[in-house]
Amino acid sequence: MKFKLLIIFVMIFLVACKENKSEEPADPTASFEDSFKEKMKTNKDLEFEILFDEKSKIYTNNLYNISMDFPDHWEVDMGTSENSLVRGVEKDSGMTFIVVPIEIKKGSRQYKLQNQLLDAYNSDKDMYEKVMSDNLQNILGKNY
Repeated sequence: MKFKLLIIFVMIFLVACKENKSEEPADPTASFEDSFKEKMKTNKDLEFEILFDEKSKIYTNNLYNISMDFPDHWEVDMGTSENSLVRGVEKDSGMTFIVVPIEIKKGSRQYKLQNQLLDAYNSDKDMYEKVMSDNLQNILGKNY
């Protein structure tokens, strides 16, 4: 059973890694959903999914079910990139923390492959981690 699962996982991994130019979309962003900021331009109700308390520096996004409590002395904004949700910066040290969700379109090839990998992981976590570790060692040529 484990051998069959290993073979299936390796085949999925090889298919996912295989370069196939004929299947790649002309637009590299075609496999991704619009950013949250783009969605907000067309759906004003999404503004109600965001909560930010400037005093406590707590950011919450209910659509993505995430929250971030930034240190009180950090500067916090919504980031400069199209995909950033929130960015906190500590000016003295230059430390920066940015939340950037990238959503894969449901039904796309990448979405299906991601789900297959999650299914393989959930069916046998130990074997999945061993295969991933072995692959990493083979790629890097080192033992970790």
